Amino acid sequence: MSDVSGIGKMAGLTLPISDDASCGSYLKLDRSAYRSIRNSYNTAQSSFRQLIETPDASSDLSLVAQNQTNWLALHDATFEALSSKTKDIEILGWFISSQLYTDKPISNLASSLTLLQSLIEAYWAELHPKPPVERLKAETEQEKLREWTEYRTRPLLQLVGESPDSTALYVPLQMQPIIGHITLADYLKAERTNTMASLKEEALQQYSQLTEQTVMSLAQCYKALDSSEKLVANHCLEAGITTVSFKFIKSNIEELINAIHFLVAQKFSPWPLDEHLQPINEQPTSAPTPSSKPVNPEETLTTSVPSQNSLNDGMTAEPLTNTQSDISITTTSINGIQNRDHAFQQVRRIADYFQQTEPHSPVTFLLERAIRWGYLSLPELMQEMVGSEQKALNQINQVSGMDHLDKHDLSNLSTVSTDIDPFTLPTLSAPEHSIPGTEQPSEQPYRSDNSTHTSPDTATTSQDSNGSVSEFKW
Repeated sequence: MSDVSGIGKMAGLTLPISDDASCGSYLKLDRSAYRSIRNSYNTAQSSFRQLIETPDASSDLSLVAQNQTNWLALHDATFEALSSKTKDIEILGWFISSQLYTDKPISNLASSLTLLQSLIEAYWAELHPKPPVERLKAETEQEKLREWTEYRTRPLLQLVGESPDSTALYVPLQMQPIIGHITLADYLKAERTNTMASLKEEALQQYSQLTEQTVMSLAQCYKALDSSEKLVANHCLEAGITTVSFKFIKSNIEELINAIHFLVAQKFSPWPLDEHLQPINEQPTSAPTPSSKPVNPEETLTTSVPSQNSLNDGMTAEPLTNTQSDISITTTSINGIQNRDHAFQQVRRIADYFQQTEPHSPVTFLLERAIRWGYLSLPELMQEMVGSEQKALNQINQVSGMDHLDKHDLSNLSTVSTDIDPFTLPTLSAPEHSIPGTEQPSEQPYRSDNSTHTSPDTATTSQDSNGSVSEFKW
């Protein structure tokens, strides 16, 4: 199979379609053109579903070949549409999914996700789907912005998912070879069947330069998704709508990286990624925090924090001067550990030590399990420990109160007002500004299993609970 989606070809998709319409037309107005691509997507999805639902389908070469053919047909159709007809997020999502069926799946996936980031950066205001104004329900300019933004973010959910197993890449990624012919599915099976030691030995034998390239491509995937998430969050904030979380599709990528790290990290000199899954030789950049009002750099709060005596003297803060000593704001640490993420990173280092010095010992696996359990929500942990014992889960629901999560209305009850202690140190607030250097970076350790660790840059929406343990979230 030839490389149907080389990096050079994909870079051409960032060029405007025409001088008059950089993002082309709203393809749904041309029903035959849109339906043709949609039918290709449905056909590819159908053949893939048949492949994974048929026992021993991997040995049925006709099914495998047909599935490959269908996805490459979708690839060609979406590539042609994106290059000459429309720059549409829904069609781009299908194009991204099709990369896993090319001859360089992980590398091409990284390039296509970088393309997503580039199009959001360059063309967001014109990106499709963007129906003509006469098809909108909105009347004011802000309402139009909101509705168009909703049109663009809705198809993103098909790609990024609303749970770890609902992303467009979740199952296909498990079938991709990551070390030789070893897949993530093999890794997860070894974890379930307690055969990780033999798989690790096999992985060390199959390790090659291609494995290093795979790690770097996965890191590029993660970085592109993370950057796209932040860009979308800013646009959603501007439009006044809830943003789209990319945390689940990022966790899919992270799971692959973690599996490679666990199996063959000792082959790298050193491991090339930091705790944020960025290449160590790259300087990480701070993500812009979404803000409804731009901050003038000249207005940034740079003054020192006054002493308690100056505040308690008449409860009035005197103007800050250069003679006052600066107070360094630091995170409280215990034995040098800054937070729980930092603590788990230390556990990971200990696990790596035992992995290299005592590969036969179960200590490594137990520590990795501790890390994974540390990032599970309560219902995920309970389900893993209890398994399919629904009666036990129901009992946990009842005893813990998770079978009734509705809050009792206290709005009509009287409240007790207390006088403010005149000796309490008041808090100085600086609206719309922050003290530079006080933001704590979000650290995310390597984890051996898929987790739903929430990034602070990501806004999530709470869903109504039906009272079951599977719906309960911290």
